Parts: sequence; structure tokens; C-alpha cells
Amino acid sequence: MASTNPFPHANSNTDGIDGSTSTRASRRSGNRKKNSARKNSVQSAPQQSYLDSGAFDGWPSLESLKPVLIFLCFPAVVVLGVIIAGGLPRPVLYLAGCIIGIIVAMSTFKTVEITVVCILLYLPFAKSYVIPIAPGLNGTNMLILLGLGTAFMYAAREKVKFVVWPPGSILVISFGVYTALSAFTILQHPGGGYLLKAEILSYKSWLDQFIIYLILVALIRDKEGAKRAVVYIMIGSMAVVIYSIPEMLEKMGRSSIEKSRILGPQAQANNFGGFVAYTLLPFLAFFLVFIKDIRAWMLTPYFIIALKVLLTTFSRGAYVAMAVGGFIVGYYRGKMFLLTAVVLAICVVVAFPSVMPASISARMGGLVDAKSAASSAHEEEKLDKSALTRFVMWEAAGQMMIESPILGKGFKSFPFLKEQYIHEEVEEDDPHSMYFYLGSQMGIPALVLFIVIMGYMFKLGRFHAQNKTDRFIRAVGIGGTAIPVCYAVVCIFGSRAVALNFTIYFWAYLIILQVLKKASDESDLALAGVKMGRSALRSKRPRRNTAGVQADMASKMETVLAPELELKPQRKSRAGQRAPKRGAAAFMAQEAEKKALESRVRLRLEAQKAAEHGSAGKSLTSQRAVQPAYETRAVRKARQAAEDIVAAGPKQRQRKR
Repeated sequence: MASTNPFPHANSNTDGIDGSTSTRASRRSGNRKKNSARKNSVQSAPQQSYLDSGAFDGWPSLESLKPVLIFLCFPAVVVLGVIIAGGLPRPVLYLAGCIIGIIVAMSTFKTVEITVVCILLYLPFAKSYVIPIAPGLNGTNMLILLGLGTAFMYAAREKVKFVVWPPGSILVISFGVYTALSAFTILQHPGGGYLLKAEILSYKSWLDQFIIYLILVALIRDKEGAKRAVVYIMIGSMAVVIYSIPEMLEKMGRSSIEKSRILGPQAQANNFGGFVAYTLLPFLAFFLVFIKDIRAWMLTPYFIIALKVLLTTFSRGAYVAMAVGGFIVGYYRGKMFLLTAVVLAICVVVAFPSVMPASISARMGGLVDAKSAASSAHEEEKLDKSALTRFVMWEAAGQMMIESPILGKGFKSFPFLKEQYIHEEVEEDDPHSMYFYLGSQMGIPALVLFIVIMGYMFKLGRFHAQNKTDRFIRAVGIGGTAIPVCYAVVCIFGSRAVALNFTIYFWAYLIILQVLKKASDESDLALAGVKMGRSALRSKRPRRNTAGVQADMASKMETVLAPELELKPQRKSRAGQRAPKRGAAAFMAQEAEKKALESRVRLRLEAQKAAEHGSAGKSLTSQRAVQPAYETRAVRKARQAAEDIVAAGPKQRQRKR
């Protein structure tokens, strides 16, 4: 076997001190070991990537999170002072806000992380803390301006595109554009202009979702950034739950359910319950994936507090959504694991009925009564009032969808047109279902796009849930399968997804899944290219590198290269006879000849294709061959000899025939 090492004594395996006892067998075994290690290096690279970075099972390293965590200490101290002191003077709050704003503004010149964490941590509290700066300028608008400015500065600094759309973005953009048309649809009704002016802030709040989506897509571009964004979402979810603890303690033990319901930062019990439900599922996914690690059990106190907060919202839709989402998480964690958990839970409830919270029994009991009352007319008085209202609103919205299936009745038209479709007086102005909200006011295509987006998010989550090399991404994927299912169930019982303070983590998690999918596709392409190159070196018949060439051109290249590469070896010229016949020099000479031959064939095919289409095609292979890192005298002579052979080309072969 010819050696391909240009420095044969540099890495020789020696048995003695001076290497005098090394044998050919030892050299062969050493070569086999090196070839085996080289062969497995590509396969083991994804598994060792997160170990080399010092992270734990794919978690972002502490060094990458440290700047953001240090920044968060300052607003945390301000919030802690407000909680302990019961409030701070307004000048102190404005001074603290000014300092935080200056820090964030200065950070945009170096990084986008501070802007991302500000967006993800503030927007769930946007309704409770409006931060009015000037007429028409509040905290949300300031964050939008900050995000757009940061994205433009990043694109200019790194000399990249303002936004690189990840897979599936066309669905979100289409949904946003189509639903925006509802502002023009409402003008067809008498007084439609007045209605649009009255709801202009609601319309702007609806469009804010898609502007924030654009900003986050422009700021979260790579896999590591997406992983850090997951950590920021988890911190924000914890902050929302901790924020509601004082309200829960204050309202505990009141005389009725309505008085005991906590509103949270969303200022509405059902919205807050749905938010807690779908943001709790990623924690559950991470806990189940890392359940064998003792550090995962540190989430147990948070689970207890979050479940208690969820129960105190007394939201039946949130209860059902949380149960369905938890089932999905358990299913993708493992079927046997899920079966064991379900059987154990049933046994505990049957053996100890007192473990079932009274709040769940009270609220779900009302829902059961509502269903049974709906089936029999003589028991209509037993209907739960909220359930009866939902049925009336759903019927009215369904009639609107039948009358205007394409564009709907227009944005926020339901409160003003409901009287034409109901036969009894109701105080509610909302369809009480996100699906009827979209179908009646924005058209059935908008409803279909909304469902398709949730289905696509589920598909992305299922793809990442099958990751075998990075447990962090697997946990993100399992959470990505449960969130859209939980979100879909929550939207059945109310128009939840109309404000950014509720939908922000849904869109952010979708972007994270999209960016991870894009990174996975790019790594698969790179891995396939490396494998194809190595298999070509190992094969007896050399394979042509057709990366970046279209399929039809690749097939033509195969037909053209086949007879030229399979010619019988002819008598060589003097330069060819002087060329080395073995070792690294001969190998490089052969490779140079093959590359030159492929380049000529590619250029010929491209010229032919350009002539067929009437335009000069840009050569895909006009780049120079990369020279090796070293070039010994023997290698240089071999390269020159190979160039002489290639220059002689077919003419010399035909002449010698």
C-alpha cells in the first residue's frame, strides 16, 4: 500500500526509544487507526459539539448568558425594592428607567441579546405597565423602535441582510397580511369609518404581533441564539408567575369564585390562565427529558407554585389545555413513561379523592352541568351562565361566516353587528372563541392560516423531539409539540390570541423552532458534502463533485465524464514518465488531473447551456483550486508534471493512438 504521508518519519509509530524496531505491520495498524478515527470524526462531531463548548447537554454556556444575567440584576433590584417598600417615588422610578434605557441603547452597538431579552421580558407585562412616555408613545412602541433599530444596526455592522427568513415564515407573513385587510372590509358597513377610528388602538395591537415577529426573526439568527432565547422565555415565564403570587395570597379564601380569581399581568383571568398553561409546558418538557439528573428536580418548587396559580385562575379552558398539553409532552417523552404516569395518577385519585383540588371540581362541574343542560330543554335553567353565553355568540359568529366567508365582516365588527344575529340580549361583545373571531371578522382563509401555523409548529416540534445528539434541542422540540396543542385548546374557549401580551411567547417559540430547523438543514447539507467527498476518495472509480450544480447538469456531466475518465492508460510523455508513481506526490498529481478534466467538462456544459438559453451563464467552477498548506520539492515537481499532462490533453492521446 503506497504511503500518502509527505513526511513519512514525522508520525511513525515506534516500539523502541529511537524507532529502530518499527515494522510494516505496526505502520499498517497505525494507518488503520487513523483512518478509522478520520472516518468517525464527522459522525461524532454533533455529539461532541456541546461538550467541547463546556455546556451541559447542549445548554447555552454560562459565559454567553453572563452579560444578560448581569444586566437583569439591575431591574430585579428595582422590582424587589418596589415589592419590599410597597412602591417607590416617581422620580426614583423615572431615574431607574432612564438608566436602564441608556444601558440598553448602548448595548445595541455591540450585541442584540439585551434587546431580545427586553422584548421577551417586558411584553407579558405590557398591559399592567404601559410606561406612558408621550401621547402615542409607550413602552411597547419604544421596544418596537428599539428592535427595528437594533436589527438595522446589526445588519449594517455584520454586512448581512436585514432579515433571513427561516422555513415556514411565509405562513406567518400571509396570515398577517390577510388579516390586515379586515381594516378595509369594515368600511363597507354604514359607519365603518367611525368604527375603525374607535378601534384603531386594537387594530394596532393586532399588527404589533407580526412586527415583533419580524424583529425577532431579524435578531435570532443562529442555533446558539435560539437556545439562549429559550432561556429568556423561561425566565420571563417565571417572572409572570412570581408576579401573581401577592395577588393570589390576597384573594385566597374569598366568598365566591369570581372574587377569588386572579387576573395576573394580562388583567383577565382566562387570558392569564391560558398564558400560564402554555408557558408551563416547556418547563415540563425539560424536566422530563432531564429527569435522571438531580438538577432537574430544582424545578419542583416552581411547578408547585405555577400549578397553584393556574388553579386560582379558575379557568376551565386553561385546565383542559394544560391536561392535553401535558399528555402530549408525556407521549413524546416516551409511551411507556406516559402510560405509567397516567396509571399512577388514576390510582392516586381513586385511592385518595381529596387530592383533587376543590376549584377544579367546582369549575369542571359547572361545565358538565352546562353540557347536560344543553341536551335537554326542560333543564335549561341549570346552564352555566358563561357557557350559555358562549353558545349564543358562537351561533351568531357562525352565521356571519356563512354570509361573508372570504373577507369576513371586518375588524372588530362583531360587537356592532351581533344584534342582527341573536334573538336575546347578552352583555358580552366577544365571540368567546378565537376561531369564530377570525372566521366572522377576517374570513375563513384567515382561520385556515391560523390553524396551519399551529400545525406547522407542531410538525417542527416533532422533528426536534427526535433529536438524539442534543437533549436540550430534544426538550425544546417536545415543548414545541405541546405548546400549539395547548394554544389551540385555549383558543376554543375565548378570543385569547388578540393581544401581544398573550401571544408573545407563542411567536417567539415558533421562531426558535424555525431557526433550529434551518440550522439542522444546513448542518445536514454540510455533513452530506463531507461524506460525499470522503466516499469519493475511498471509491475505486473517482466520483465527481457536483455540489452546487443542477440535477440536469450533473447527469450530463456523468455521461460526458464517463468515457473520458475510463480511457485506458496511454503511454506518457517524458514529463509524465519523470512524475512520481506513488506517495503523496502521485496522489496529488492524479487529483489535479481529475479536477482539471472536470473543470473543462463543466465549462463546456455551462457554455452549451448558456447558448441554449441565449445568455452567458456564470461559471460555477471558475475558482482556482486550493493549494495545499505545504508543497515539498517532490510535490511541486509532480504538480508541474500533472499540469503538463493536462495541457497536452486529448491531442497527445489521439496522436499516440
